[in-house]
Amino acid sequence: MSAVVTLLTSLGLTDATDFDAVERGFMERVHGIVSAASESYDEAQVKAQEQELKTLFQQFFDYAMQWAAHDVKAQMKIPGRPKDHPDATRLKAEARNVLRGLQGNITNFAVAYMHINRFTTLVRDGIRNDKSKALDISGRKIKWTADAGVMMARYEKRKAELLDYKLRFGTARDLLASMENDWVVVTKSLEALYGPVEAEGMERSLRASLRIGDMKRARTVAKAALEGKLRFGAERPDAVRQVLDQTLTRLVNFYDQHQSDLQDEEKRLFLRAAELGLVMEAQAQEIRKINGFVMKYSMPYMEFKLGTLSHLRDKMMVIGSLENLMTLYRKMLSGLIRPLADMGAVREYESTVINRTRYLQNNFFGEVPTIIRESAKVVEEFRVLQRDYHKNVAQAEIEGVDLGDEDGADDNTSATGSTPTPQSAASSIAAS
Repeated sequence: MSAVVTLLTSLGLTDATDFDAVERGFMERVHGIVSAASESYDEAQVKAQEQELKTLFQQFFDYAMQWAAHDVKAQMKIPGRPKDHPDATRLKAEARNVLRGLQGNITNFAVAYMHINRFTTLVRDGIRNDKSKALDISGRKIKWTADAGVMMARYEKRKAELLDYKLRFGTARDLLASMENDWVVVTKSLEALYGPVEAEGMERSLRASLRIGDMKRARTVAKAALEGKLRFGAERPDAVRQVLDQTLTRLVNFYDQHQSDLQDEEKRLFLRAAELGLVMEAQAQEIRKINGFVMKYSMPYMEFKLGTLSHLRDKMMVIGSLENLMTLYRKMLSGLIRPLADMGAVREYESTVINRTRYLQNNFFGEVPTIIRESAKVVEEFRVLQRDYHKNVAQAEIEGVDLGDEDGADDNTSATGSTPTPQSAASSIAAS
């Protein structure tokens, strides 16, 4: 079965049907495929619809060429048929040269039109579905800028670091909690041997050495703590020193063994569970602020992506529509079939068909693949953003959200200017 017969049969028409009716049926089928694809989330199905669209256009163009050849023969049999104007020969020769190319470009445009409509629908539906999960930010006029994606990525990276610290510091806090009794023993033993003033100095020197991971110096300090001048009236000094020696040895060995587990972002060591708890609370607050930023700006960012898609679609549709291209094709075909008998007809054909085709070929058709690639990239970025947003929604239910107070002062909030850059929450307590 030929492509033409297949086309007519699929449209429920016969070879006796006039060209206009075939074209109308063809365009209805084209729009039906485009509409079905725009609602599809099945990539394999969309691939099949793309191939169906390409096949349909090829069948129609084969039909159009067959119809044109038949019409030319009919025209030649008309008695007294007008002849072409001499200038028409050049224009018709150019039309024949570009006709196949125009067919291919129209097919590519139709496929691109199908994809960009689908992209727009997917993003719009994604935004509509996710708005039910969005935070209540009514009354906040949140602005989005093109470089705010960089800011979002920076916050996401920082949050990943904080969550890593949260996991590691949770283990470290349990380790430090196991040494609290030893610190109590050290403090009481030093005070019993040397008095509170001397004891505080010795313990401070020990903490300073351990804090920076200088275990050699820490052992020297521990040894000196056992050899200091006793305070007057110290009771049972030998027994106290024995306990102190065992405890200091255990402490220094502990921090030596767990240095990598107890380091903060500046590579200094946490020594007590309480100080690590303060840092973890600060990190939790920072995570809540980041959650607030992401939750506030994810939806505007998604809408920004939708706006980008709309811009790309408008850029592609600058020529008008698929119907405009089919009208151009029909005019080119008609000019090849029928005589251009006078200069007026020649000039009209040149200005409305040949020059228009030249313009599209030189300035537009080459941009269509680029527009589709950019649109696909926008959709992929949107999907990554949406996936991260879903993850953040789930995490925020556990970690909490801090929207900040900046919007209260100014309800025109910019994604790049309203929220401070994340700072290190795990800074060292080691000044002590």
